[in-house]
Amino acid sequence: MTPPPALALQALHKRFGATEVVCGVDLSIQPGERVALIGPNGAGKSTLFNLISGHAKPSAGTVQLHGRQISGLQPFAIARLGLARSFQMTNVFPQLSVYENLRCSVLWSLGYGYSFLRLLGSLRGATARTDALLERVGLTAQAHTKAAYLPYAQQRALELGITLGSGADVVLLDEPTAGMNRSEAAYFTDLIRSATAGKTLLLVEHDMDVVADLADKIAVLVQGRIIAFGPPHAVRDDPVVQAAYLGVAI
Repeated sequence: MTPPPALALQALHKRFGATEVVCGVDLSIQPGERVALIGPNGAGKSTLFNLISGHAKPSAGTVQLHGRQISGLQPFAIARLGLARSFQMTNVFPQLSVYENLRCSVLWSLGYGYSFLRLLGSLRGATARTDALLERVGLTAQAHTKAAYLPYAQQRALELGITLGSGADVVLLDEPTAGMNRSEAAYFTDLIRSATAGKTLLLVEHDMDVVADLADKIAVLVQGRIIAFGPPHAVRDDPVVQAAYLGVAI
């Protein structure tokens, strides 16, 4: 029996008053696929991410995670079902250490919430997962550094670790390399690839070098509609994409 898609959007719409921002999006992502969502500013990419992750409710249509409808659920409920996302802006606890940030994420995923009254040292499973996560995002040497004192690229690495701390198998990354220089972006692209190995990945990204390095497929969103979806070479050569996104006449 063929398993359902890891993530499936069906006839998804989002309206704000009379303005339709997402216009009937259909998208199916298979388990383990890495998909880049690209498009010009104002295309509706962040709104689409909000609909998938529960930070906004669709006006019509559905979102399914491994065949289960999640549209309309709260973000924490969707996260518990196995979908996690990061945001454009770095979102960490600046006065906690790197290790404490990651441990908070792991504890939350295990159902402990932010209960700091527990004897954390006795939670061996959480400690082991936190140690592994620390190594996975390359921050072992910075374990006891306050998050506020990390360089920007390492803060983004920490946020990636927090996102992965839930144990989710479907991961949404919103402009993960935004604000990075070329060498930082190259390093972080390699980190994303290794840290999310085996997971289903959907990312919004403007840096086409990053897209080319990471994506198995590309979805092009223009004016709230998916106008192309497929392997990078096919999308790049699509005349409709060239006209609508790259500004090249057909």
